[in-house]
Amino acid sequence: MQRQGLDMDIDRAGILIYFNNYWVPSCFLAYYSLSLFCLPIKEQFS
Repeated sequence: MQRQGLDMDIDRAGILIYFNNYWVPSCFLAYYSLSLFCLPIKEQFS
């Protein structure tokens, strides 16, 4: 029973690590490329 609880904690930590390593950078990358794409358009209209 104790071992199962430990495995659950490891799984939760693994999900957090996965979230931080992949989801956050991909969101930042999407935001960065979007701002790079939108900046020339904003410059044209101003």
